[in-house]
Amino acid sequence: MEKKVEILLMALMLCVILVGCSSMGKEEKQLLIKRTEYNENDEITGWTEFEHDEKGNVIKENGYDENGELAETVVYTYDEDGNKKEMKVFNDEGFMWEKCLYDNNGNLLERLYLGQGEDGEAYEDYKSVKSYDEQGRVKKEEIWFEGEIGLIDEYIYEGEDKEERRSMSLNDKGEIDSGFIEESVYNDNGEVVKKYVYVDIENPEKLYSWEDYVYNTYGDCIEYRRYGADGSLWNIGRCEYLYDDMGNLIQWRGLE
Repeated sequence: MEKKVEILLMALMLCVILVGCSSMGKEEKQLLIKRTEYNENDEITGWTEFEHDEKGNVIKENGYDENGELAETVVYTYDEDGNKKEMKVFNDEGFMWEKCLYDNNGNLLERLYLGQGEDGEAYEDYKSVKSYDEQGRVKKEEIWFEGEIGLIDEYIYEGEDKEERRSMSLNDKGEIDSGFIEESVYNDNGEVVKKYVYVDIENPEKLYSWEDYVYNTYGDCIEYRRYGADGSLWNIGRCEYLYDDMGNLIQWRGLE
């Protein structure tokens, strides 16, 4: 279990960098049917084709590599309220199955992840369980492995523009083994403009790194800069976007 916790914790840390570069609450004016990815040399690295139901929900994604070979297929199903109920991912490594459970307010309560075993059957990999405060904000998230809690995320809010996430990894005895604190600052549009990361859960004042985010008028992140605690620049990430006349995103390119 410790290995899975370590891998998931690393993935969560990576999200600290990547989540800020996703648009928040932006609605597409038309249905997206194809998205193409390019590298810094304007070479196609792959593309994804989308299928929708009569309500406009994406029900299938086919991802292709730079050679035009089908690399991955993702299938979605929804409940009567339009919430994503299941997601199945198929690729060369087998399949991954995600099942979701919601409350009457549409809040996601539980997300169950299943993988494919050597016998070809589905098995429970891990599950996520969330609870919410009276304002509908996530208060706590637990990640379970093999019937035991391996990770806990607790959220603290300060007004409308600041959020703190305390992520803690537990050992086999249920004790806090390691963790980090992520503090996010939002602008009036609900976009993350700054993030501060503290990797010592016992010493929350010890800054590890921080990031700045810049957005375009469509709400897409066009640049982030990551700094060390001493103010030294660690790395810069940039994205270029192309929109049609209706304002729909039709092409993006990541730059380093």
